[in-house]
Amino acid sequence: MQAEILRHEHDSEPYTLQLRPDDLFQVDQYVAYGHVQGIATLSAWLAAHGQSPQVSLGLWSAPSGLGGRSLILFGARNNPWTVELTKDLRFRVEAAKAGGVITDRNDANRRWSIPDCRKSGFDVHVDYGLVTRVIDPASGQVRLSIGGIAHYSSQAAAEFLTTPKYWSNMSQVAPRGWEHMNMQVVLEVKVTEKVPQSPKPVAWHFW
Repeated sequence: MQAEILRHEHDSEPYTLQLRPDDLFQVDQYVAYGHVQGIATLSAWLAAHGQSPQVSLGLWSAPSGLGGRSLILFGARNNPWTVELTKDLRFRVEAAKAGGVITDRNDANRRWSIPDCRKSGFDVHVDYGLVTRVIDPASGQVRLSIGGIAHYSSQAAAEFLTTPKYWSNMSQVAPRGWEHMNMQVVLEVKVTEKVPQSPKPVAWHFW
């Protein structure tokens, strides 16, 4: 078996590497650092409010098999349940050439993107995240999705969700009764030395 390694930007020609079958193994689960930080933040907040969250990695269960439990999803394009949840909503995270973009279904010219962030290994100075909350009207079950273009926005979104000052600010622009409504919030997150700073809401939608 041969595998051609992509040439480095300073190399003129690619080179090949001989591999044996047992040199390869499948990796089907990994979690970005920002997701881990976000999960820890939300888990601590829920525990402090008398809840007992269960954390599962990978494609562990269909949302229909949760037995009435609410669900928090981390990840955007790499999480199929998030893709399914947001596919028909106003805001969603989409793939773009070597990067990612959050689009607005109501305005094709309104978008938040990080060009070429994959080429830099997601070493970015700004990230954009999307928080989506959908409430089942019959059961009251909540689907909360947290994701973005890079993983920094997941960590910042967890801070946004668990910090009262952000919700106090949000209540000034949200319609009456928003606490019980479906919602989406687009967040802008500055990144300094790979540390996300305070999230800033730049767009929102309630219904």
